[in-house]
Amino acid sequence: MEFEYRASLPVAVNTLWTLLVDIPAVALCIPGVVSVEPLGEDRYRGVLKLRIGPVGLELGGQITVEELLAAERQLVFSGEAKDKRIPGGLRTRTQLVLTTLEPELTELLVVTEAHILGKLGEFGQSIIKRKTDQVMQQFTDNLARKAGEPTTT
Repeated sequence: MEFEYRASLPVAVNTLWTLLVDIPAVALCIPGVVSVEPLGEDRYRGVLKLRIGPVGLELGGQITVEELLAAERQLVFSGEAKDKRIPGGLRTRTQLVLTTLEPELTELLVVTEAHILGKLGEFGQSIIKRKTDQVMQQFTDNLARKAGEPTTT
């Protein structure tokens, strides 16, 4: 399955980029993320809890940053996760691109190719698409809010 999501955030591109490359901080903007910890250079382990319909999932896995292109404001990462109780898993490759629309307005483009394996794949594309849209809307709201917080120095 491929997902594409665009959002305009009322944040300067440099501010948003600084937040996006802080993987543990930006991951906590994703609804349901319980933990993120570094494993070494460009690798992280995390846990995501979410509900799809009547089923609660707890996906644990790894994220690897494949490309971080500061000049292009582009970040590419891959992830693999499995649920502890339901057979199956998830493999993704995601590209995030920032584009300046105005001095304090940035477009975030997220393109994800997802492979849903085993029993997890039985939820159906329409249910997964709705859940993904909901999570992405909450993520961008959280991201804009976090980017707008004053920094402490």
